[in-house]
Amino acid sequence: MHTLPTKLLSANDCRRLEKSAMQYLCISSYELMQRAGLASFQSLCEFWPECRSIVILCGSGNNGGDGYIVAALAADRKWNVTVISVWSPKSQDAQTARQYASDKKVRFAEMQDIEWSRVDVVVDSLLGIGAQGAVWGCTAEIIQWINRLNCPVLSIDVPSGLNADSGSALGAVVRATHTCTFVGLKLGLMTSSGPDYTGTLSFHNLGIPEHLMSSYGEICSLITEDKVARLLPRRRVCAHKGMQGHAVLVGGNRGMVGALRLSSETAARTGAGLVSAITISEHVGIVNASQPEIMVHCNDDPRDEKITALIQSASSLGIGPGLGTTDWATELWRKVLSASAPKVIDADALNLLASDNLRFHSAVITPHPGEAARLLKCDTATINSDRILAVLKLARKYSTVCVLKGAGTLVSDGTQIWLNSTGNSGMASGGMGDCLTGIIAGLMAQGVAPIDAAICGVWLHGTAADMESKHSGTIGMLASDLIPHIRTLLNRLPNEHKT
Repeated sequence: MHTLPTKLLSANDCRRLEKSAMQYLCISSYELMQRAGLASFQSLCEFWPECRSIVILCGSGNNGGDGYIVAALAADRKWNVTVISVWSPKSQDAQTARQYASDKKVRFAEMQDIEWSRVDVVVDSLLGIGAQGAVWGCTAEIIQWINRLNCPVLSIDVPSGLNADSGSALGAVVRATHTCTFVGLKLGLMTSSGPDYTGTLSFHNLGIPEHLMSSYGEICSLITEDKVARLLPRRRVCAHKGMQGHAVLVGGNRGMVGALRLSSETAARTGAGLVSAITISEHVGIVNASQPEIMVHCNDDPRDEKITALIQSASSLGIGPGLGTTDWATELWRKVLSASAPKVIDADALNLLASDNLRFHSAVITPHPGEAARLLKCDTATINSDRILAVLKLARKYSTVCVLKGAGTLVSDGTQIWLNSTGNSGMASGGMGDCLTGIIAGLMAQGVAPIDAAICGVWLHGTAADMESKHSGTIGMLASDLIPHIRTLLNRLPNEHKT
């Protein structure tokens, strides 16, 4: 087993890499299948060391062939292994693998012949990366049956029914406990619905040399701790608050001051030397009382020249948390647009942006799929069906850095794409996006470039949530719970990754 590669590949590039590897290593496709089967069997042994009774459901392609190899290896260990050939193998390699399993005295049976209550683990080798169109009929029924079983499921390469490129469900999808993938790290395992079906993930390179794998252009790159540590700002010994920048956060319309309060404190905890919050007069005392370090500016009249001067003098701007779409909000939006400082545009500011068709420089937009759909004039299903295309379109349409939020958050500058694998379901609560806006604004105030601030921001945000999850679990996690962890990470990482 290997750590996850930093490159994410398409299913087609994985196929091409397999062919190149066979030529380079002078091995047959069947030998590569044997390696994949062995890697899958090793995952069984690692994650379920006590398991002795397994059922393997095999499809007609090479993914099914991998399953037959697993069956033969399990039989060699004297395990109670049963294979259900859902379809007869079509490829020569899959046929050879089935015969190999038969020679090892593997039991072949039908679904109704299995005493499912006695099964320790089910192995899914139905479709793999070959799934393209909708999964329906008997295939969908089998997948739904697997998902109703009260036992763990190992998926080989990709959970059956999951699009290996987009991470979208092709109808019914196996909900794996663990997925053992190989050759290349498929994007669909890491974004959209992928993480929901993949379970834990392990990667095996099957003996393919690193230089051969690196010759294939990735769809996108995985954001790593080491990369983030190298991008974070280093604070000088003689630093003072004026050197750390001035982040100005704009929002907190009537009844929504909490969003502005969260983003402002997070910007301060991220290291900005000064943080100002612009809100309506009735909210000044609320923010000042809860966080006195934040300078709060009341702006009931958005034409106020002092507010204009503050916005124009900012080192970075974050607009959107609790902003609303009233006339007051729209006027502030116009003032922020006219400023030269790098900007983070989120929440209600994205709704204002959707009606403006503007182009930016030095800006980061942070839409969730619903907001992305409004920005691209389409529906949410279209966004989720191809998140890679969506994040590229958004970055190019508005000439910004785009952070497309969700499981497997994507960051793009319109040319390159990065994927963040940190974070968890505890982040499904109000205020999380406001917290992210504050992180990115705080980093940009200190001179971090918008693309680098976005990359660092999503990783810090998700990693802080993972730290909080380990401490107290995911249910009931609040955005404010993340702030102490963000500060811890910012102080720890540069010291652990000194260059």
